[in-house]
Amino acid sequence: MKPKLILTILLMSLLGHQLLAEPVAPEAAKPAANLNPDSVVIGNAESELKHGLKTEGNVQSGPFEGKVFRHARDGGWFSYDLEVSPDQPATLVCTYWGSDRRRTFDILVDGQKIATETVNRNQSGSFYDVAYKIPPELTRTKQKVTVKFQARSGGVAGGVYGCVMKKGQ
Repeated sequence: MKPKLILTILLMSLLGHQLLAEPVAPEAAKPAANLNPDSVVIGNAESELKHGLKTEGNVQSGPFEGKVFRHARDGGWFSYDLEVSPDQPATLVCTYWGSDRRRTFDILVDGQKIATETVNRNQSGSFYDVAYKIPPELTRTKQKVTVKFQARSGGVAGGVYGCVMKKGQ
């Protein structure tokens, strides 16, 4: 045995620590999954590029009340690619302006509708968050998913002021 190892064993014994008789299983030695949330900074070109922003139709963004929104009109849509952990639950959290009204739109993950959202003076004068649980079959075996905000004909999707994918929740 090497002198450092012997010294470590002696020190641990003196301090009352027990040594493992069995080697640690390889699964236990793996680092924990990355559970840090993945968030898009709406209106920030670098963040939106990093998250694969795609748009079709009438899509706009602009500043409002110290934040930046993105919305789509009349059948248009926009999407972002967000990281997930394949073995962990995921929750999408979106921020909306509570004084917007008459906005009903669909939210899709990898082409499957997970929610129909209606923003209609939900919290006048303030921003608010809505959490959407992502069905596990949509994240299983994946490192990222595409989240799409789809406006209806004659309607508006958004404005979305924040978009965060929480992993492990």
